[in-house]
Amino acid sequence: MNKQIKFHIHSKRLLFVVFFFTVVFVHTTHTAERNKLAIPFEGKYGQIEIGGRYVGAEFHNSFPLPSRVSFFYPVANSIDISSDYWRRGFESHPYSLLLSIDGITEAIGMQPWKYEWTPFYAMFNREEEQYNATIEYRFAEDIPVMVVRMRFVNKTSDSKEFRVFTGLSLSVRTSHTFALRDKAALLNFDTTSVVIGYPDRHADSTAVFVLNTGTVPVNWSGYGIRKDNDDTVIIKQPRAVYDYIHLLVPGEAMEIIHIVGSCRMSEWNDVVGESLERWEESVNAYEQRVMAYALDPVFVIDRPEHMQTLRWSRALLETNLHYIDGAYAPMPCPAEYNFYFTHDMLLTNLGSVIFDVERVRDDLFFLQSLTGPDNILPHAYYWKDGDYRTEYAGADNWNHLWFIILLNSYLLHSGDAELSASLYPVAARSLQLIFENYRDGLMYASRPDWWDIGNVYGARSYLTILTVRAVDSFASLTLRLGEEEVAASSYLEKSEVMKQELINSLWDDDAGYLLNMFDLNEVDRHYYAGSLLAIVFNSIDREKQRVLLETAQRELLDENIGIRNVMPADFHELIDAYQFKGMEAGEPFQYINGGVWPHGNAWYALGLLAAGMPDEAESVVRKYMTLEGISNSPRGQPSFFEYRNADSKSVRYGEIDKPSFLWAGGWYLHVLYRLAGVRENGWNISFDPHIPAVFDSVQYSVWNKGEKVDVGVNGTGKYFKRIVVNGERSYSAVLHRNIRSLLLERGNPVTPYLADAGCIVSDVRFNQAEISLQITGHGVTGQSVRLSVVSPLPVVEMKSSGGSIMERSVRIDGTVYLIDIVLRFDKTESIVTLQFY
Repeated sequence: MNKQIKFHIHSKRLLFVVFFFTVVFVHTTHTAERNKLAIPFEGKYGQIEIGGRYVGAEFHNSFPLPSRVSFFYPVANSIDISSDYWRRGFESHPYSLLLSIDGITEAIGMQPWKYEWTPFYAMFNREEEQYNATIEYRFAEDIPVMVVRMRFVNKTSDSKEFRVFTGLSLSVRTSHTFALRDKAALLNFDTTSVVIGYPDRHADSTAVFVLNTGTVPVNWSGYGIRKDNDDTVIIKQPRAVYDYIHLLVPGEAMEIIHIVGSCRMSEWNDVVGESLERWEESVNAYEQRVMAYALDPVFVIDRPEHMQTLRWSRALLETNLHYIDGAYAPMPCPAEYNFYFTHDMLLTNLGSVIFDVERVRDDLFFLQSLTGPDNILPHAYYWKDGDYRTEYAGADNWNHLWFIILLNSYLLHSGDAELSASLYPVAARSLQLIFENYRDGLMYASRPDWWDIGNVYGARSYLTILTVRAVDSFASLTLRLGEEEVAASSYLEKSEVMKQELINSLWDDDAGYLLNMFDLNEVDRHYYAGSLLAIVFNSIDREKQRVLLETAQRELLDENIGIRNVMPADFHELIDAYQFKGMEAGEPFQYINGGVWPHGNAWYALGLLAAGMPDEAESVVRKYMTLEGISNSPRGQPSFFEYRNADSKSVRYGEIDKPSFLWAGGWYLHVLYRLAGVRENGWNISFDPHIPAVFDSVQYSVWNKGEKVDVGVNGTGKYFKRIVVNGERSYSAVLHRNIRSLLLERGNPVTPYLADAGCIVSDVRFNQAEISLQITGHGVTGQSVRLSVVSPLPVVEMKSSGGSIMERSVRIDGTVYLIDIVLRFDKTESIVTLQFY
């Protein structure tokens, strides 16, 4: 078992883990490190999800016993009593616990307990007059188990007989059909282990086990066990029950340790033996690895709420990396979704690619392994009915566009032309498919906004905005990889048309918003969060950005918890009109039907940032996206979420679902680096000095062209006073070569510098003697792009070779000149020269 699983770890990471554990963690107290991340909570409604590579657990209502245990190895089975997702917290109680003290018995674990937790660990605590109880959950690095440690302390002044009864259902539900398997073979049954086997292809012949390695039970039994005529032990609705008795003197503790896991029936003996021998070593190794990643000082700012959420987000990246079909891949949650979605990987890695290109490389390799023979992008991958299934992205699936955007971003940050080139045919196929929905200068889709439900075909703002951005990314990929520029030129022409039609056809002056078509003829009057991307990607002018933000504040913003997904929240009344499947959109203000989602808050913050309001953007992030801000909101708790209940009239207002949601962390990281000044426009990585006042001194690292760049930002103001690269003066806020260090000093500029460019920039030079700035750019022949230059000096001449300057403008902000140039490429390379005096 050890060799079967452990060495699926990517080789470089394995070497790092072995070296790091050997050299550093030998003398490290991992509990102290874990406490740097753990957060306490004493509310009576907390939902948490925790887990590791192979097992995850889901808890509701602050109960210390899980409602669901999810297994990822060998396939995605789960222990879950409920068949209704919406009622799991009320109905599913696979674990039971009875405590008897001197013959007086009580059921425990069905009341709210206070707890502390991280994405990979939880400890629940309850103090009563006679006893103190703790229940702790931990997970392993290279063994497919969850460790449950129960501790009961005698608080009285007399010796007391403590008797504890534990029970755990061992029936499993399969993925993806969630079918119940409750007839099994008994493989082993004694004081040390109960092992149940499911010789069923739908469950992949899985064995589920509970091991004892603490107090030895005095009695044990299994509900549903009987023997057939041939003495084969058959189990119906299997449940492992243990009875522990211990006479405790005052202050003495009784400790019960369960190791719960899953493996193939053919390997259960080896796995059980290794689990009993090595569980503590493996648990420590897992926690140490995650903590090392979470606490790595790759971003430092003197703001505790941001540092706490940064570390939590990085921990989530590790804990939601789960086993699937011989690999480790990012999945949405530790327990609630035990299958792979391309969308979750793409959105999360929009943040990760800035600081961890190796992670993104591994994820792209896995994605590539699922791609169809005709280069069609996978949408999802999961175990179902005896084998692994791949769902492929349809022609109007937004995954095509996010994939192109991420792949280009990966190339910018990693410089990895080999992997990018191997995935270029997939990007080309994705753009080809998405343009099957191009009509009259707009993109059409069956789903509303970014949703994956509904089936009415019409023009969509979200898809149009996203396509425009993806076209820029595809053109950048095409040029950087040396592909024929004709592959991008026609898309760029259509992109220009889409920018115009977005305004002409979908902008509504009365609404002050980018709306959508319900079908081919009727306007959809709903306000969808996806239209905020028009500001984020600079698809509309500044005045419309301002109006759209005001409308979003009026129509979508819940002042306490953030941006609602859509308004009005009336989709429960429009099931037939939108062709939903029953109530899949949710009740009003729940789930997609007006609930608050993390990316809505991220898009709102990024929109404020793009519109020149960095302090307001930081306030939104702090209030709606940090753990502290979420905790301080209605029915808040220290966690992330997939969505929040936005019904302000409900007792459940603010309630959180899926508290360890992967791309909530990914979007937080993405926005955090944007607040610190990092920018991407599809063509380049650049830096913007107009950042929040509280970010006046920040240090972080980013990846550029495969090299790690240490970035320091200081000073105040909307412009860069100085840009220093590798210790030498630079005249570009746009990265265009390999560098190791970057110092950005904010203030009034002392020399001209390139602030932004809508094309590939290969060189920027300032001639002190001639007082001229020379910019070398690359683009698609016939393409028009915008260059922005900031200068303390007035410009007297602008000229270009290899291109034509179509427009030029100069604005003055105090003593600073803001110069904009629209350049058309007559060749693939153009040199623009600005002369100053």
